[in-house]
Amino acid sequence: MTLPVALVGGLHADARRAAVERLLTTVPGSVALHHDLSTAGRGTVVRTVRGARGVRDTGETPLVNDCACCALR
Repeated sequence: MTLPVALVGGLHADARRAAVERLLTTVPGSVALHHDLSTAGRGTVVRTVRGARGVRDTGETPLVNDCACCALR
């Protein structure tokens, strides 16, 4: 079984948000994983998993070697 993945990125937060909302509401069973790097200065990344009905899970992940890319993996 394959797992389709869509990456949504860009500089315009409203456009990103709209694209993710559309995916969540039109693709049954889909989820969105968001990484908030605003806490990177204190050594963590906040991750949130959402579905069409709202937040399913959230938590802080430590930065590995002070590297945001490593934490996202």
